[in-house]
Amino acid sequence: MKVAVIQMTCTIGDKNANFEKAAPMIEEACQNGAKLIVLPELFNTGYCCRDDWALAETGNDKTYEFLKYYTVKYDTSIMAGFIERSNVPGLVYNSVMYVHKNEKVKIYRKMYLWGAEKNRFIRGEELSVWKNDGINTAAQICYEVGFSENARMLTFGGAEIICYSAAFGRARGYAWDLATRARALENGCFVLASNHSSDEDGLEFCGMSRIVNTKGEVIAEATKDNEVVMADIDINDIYKQRDEIPYLRDIRTSYLGKEYSNIEK
Repeated sequence: MKVAVIQMTCTIGDKNANFEKAAPMIEEACQNGAKLIVLPELFNTGYCCRDDWALAETGNDKTYEFLKYYTVKYDTSIMAGFIERSNVPGLVYNSVMYVHKNEKVKIYRKMYLWGAEKNRFIRGEELSVWKNDGINTAAQICYEVGFSENARMLTFGGAEIICYSAAFGRARGYAWDLATRARALENGCFVLASNHSSDEDGLEFCGMSRIVNTKGEVIAEATKDNEVVMADIDINDIYKQRDEIPYLRDIRTSYLGKEYSNIEK
């Protein structure tokens, strides 16, 4: 299976400009046979946009139609970050939409909000694993790459590929580098990690959009602005790696969530 991640610089608040920038990269990935494509967090508005409610969508609006064109034309799937409008005026989610051919859009809402995001967005409450042509695929967003618990729960839920849409800052690029590889290794899964590059409104991003194999090895990585990187992955590698290092088999689930009397508090 061929997969792709897109690294891009975004124009703050200008969806049309961001669609124009993303379009040739999506087209390139599709023409080269990618069956799953991941775009960054809030790719359509930029991360540092200011009027979240005005830019928010329901998941069936302009961004969905833009992505659906490619999924239908090329028989592929796309994950992409956007601001999702809630049912309460003024309140929005930081979300990822999963667009698969003509199917109803699926949405994941960011559960762990970073810093000032707590003042912009409301938290999501649910993890989801979706079928992508028979392959179990899950979405996470940016800061959540550091929460191994989420990735482990998704893996227990059947995830074989975990996709991270991000706007990860350069100042903490070391965490992105390590965590993307660790999540793949400890779960014996593939990680597709798509990030912003360059900067927005003074915030510098670390780039390093990448595809990581089940051994925690980076097998493809973007090195410049506005780049698509691709790799062929073999789902059988997941089960070979899980036999090679049986973390999932040997974990003692009875200890999860347990309190220990001998730990000083």
